[in-house]
Amino acid sequence: MEEILTAITDSRRLRSVVPTTKSLLQPKVIDEDLASSKLITKKTFQKLYYDRGSKELPTISPGEQVRIKQGKIWNPAVVTSQAHTPRSYIVQSPDGSTYRRNRKHILKTKEGNSQSFGKEDCDDPISQSNEENAVGTEPANDGDNAVSTEETSEEQLPVTLDKQFSASPLKTRSGRIIRKPNRYKDY
Repeated sequence: MEEILTAITDSRRLRSVVPTTKSLLQPKVIDEDLASSKLITKKTFQKLYYDRGSKELPTISPGEQVRIKQGKIWNPAVVTSQAHTPRSYIVQSPDGSTYRRNRKHILKTKEGNSQSFGKEDCDDPISQSNEENAVGTEPANDGDNAVSTEETSEEQLPVTLDKQFSASPLKTRSGRIIRKPNRYKDY
């Protein structure tokens, strides 16, 4: 690419340590339209190959909670608007300063407007669901019947777990079966 640009400006080839003939070093006029069309085709092919391995990031609407990259740290911010350039956004940090950031430097988060959660918010759904489960699954208290169901559930649980472990041998992440050495088979 540099060769094309220098050929346009200087109307000659660059000298190099590679042996060349004198006729190739003589200045000659190069058609600018041809050179610019070659440059454009090179750029389009480069874009095609780059886009082949990349994915398009989803757009972010104004008012969304995001994190922006400042150095090596991802700080919280709010998107205020989309900039006039493609893939750029205007974001505002909690201290009030505004930044223009490219989409690749913005991390979309699922954080709400308030990051502090009260205990009432966390405990209410859990306690309500526990009460519903306890009321719906409670068996009738017939002395023998209640004891027998507890005993059977305790007996059945370890049996099913033992079957699962004995049926499928332990494997590594790559999928190889882990075999213990013979000296440990007694234990």
